[in-house]
Amino acid sequence: MIWSTAYPAEEGIGNYVTHLARKLVDRGHKVLLVTRGGLGWRDSKQINGVVVHEAPFMPVYPFHVQLHGLFVDSLVRSLRKNLDLIHIHSPLSPSVRVGIPVVATMHSALRFGIRSVEVVDRQSAAIKLQGVMSLRIEEELLRNAQYVTTVSRSVASEFMSCGFRGEIDVVGNGVDEKFYLPGKDRREDNTILYVGRLAYRKGLFDLLASSKTILKERPDAKFLIVGKGPLRGLLEKRVKDAGVETSFQFLGFLPLKDLQSIYRSAAVCVVPSHYEGQPTTLLEAMSSGAPIVGTNIPSISGVLTHDVDGILAQSKSPELLANAIIGLMNDGEKRAEIGQNARRTVEKAFTWDIVTDRIENSYGKINPELE
Repeated sequence: MIWSTAYPAEEGIGNYVTHLARKLVDRGHKVLLVTRGGLGWRDSKQINGVVVHEAPFMPVYPFHVQLHGLFVDSLVRSLRKNLDLIHIHSPLSPSVRVGIPVVATMHSALRFGIRSVEVVDRQSAAIKLQGVMSLRIEEELLRNAQYVTTVSRSVASEFMSCGFRGEIDVVGNGVDEKFYLPGKDRREDNTILYVGRLAYRKGLFDLLASSKTILKERPDAKFLIVGKGPLRGLLEKRVKDAGVETSFQFLGFLPLKDLQSIYRSAAVCVVPSHYEGQPTTLLEAMSSGAPIVGTNIPSISGVLTHDVDGILAQSKSPELLANAIIGLMNDGEKRAEIGQNARRTVEKAFTWDIVTDRIENSYGKINPELE
């Protein structure tokens, strides 16, 4: 399997790949992971039965993917005799053509993701400007893949609307439901939790704008911001400029045990995104029995049923987001009901066993020995 970030994973797609790899190993498959390394070659290592290879990565933007791809292609060719299938995960992973069948899992549609990026600094402007090159990388992966899967129906629909006419399997996203369990202790009633990258299109400026309305109604509210990313400095500045810094805590990247605990204790978990493929943190919160407010974008509304296992609010509307959060904070019975229903939804449709069954079925369509 090939993906485009460093190991160990600190974001959704990396977590997807590593969890899937472990499940496949448990089922008797031999799995090699190829990911970004440093400036030079590093020795491979075995972790939890998975062999990890780190191909050199040089941040020579905007040609970083193409340059990295040369090293990945060389590495894959050297491993070719040990491979039955290559599974590449988007976005911005290099495509390889070495005479072995390729399955591509599209975690998002770049055309829609780039469109949703707010231009607030140089990096966000660069993402917009590099959009054409990024789309070419995505298109090459689709052309070279013998089979295409996606993590959500919304992503599949986005590719179809852009002219893709091949078969697409929706395999979904997964969560470790045995690790992210609801807690036994009573939840706090004033903490508002965000978990995810502090990055563009995540709706974080909407969450900040909503805090003024929330704090008028609930002066005791505390906003816990978990994660790291390019927007942290700007967000902290805007929180300070708004005079609400005593109500916000930026906790950075948390170890899994701490993340497990914070999901279990939060009054409300908020997913204010403008665009997602299918957010991993949404599933983690649901599995933990957390009451959730999410925006009504397709990838979230395709998981949550409004007023049943979550509350949906209009995307890009801080006022409506605030109203939804306040309503849930002030209704303890509703929070408990939504959290319980969210857990049931995960158990029915979003465990790694369910996702791995679908992945193996997709593998079997181009190599029956792998099903």
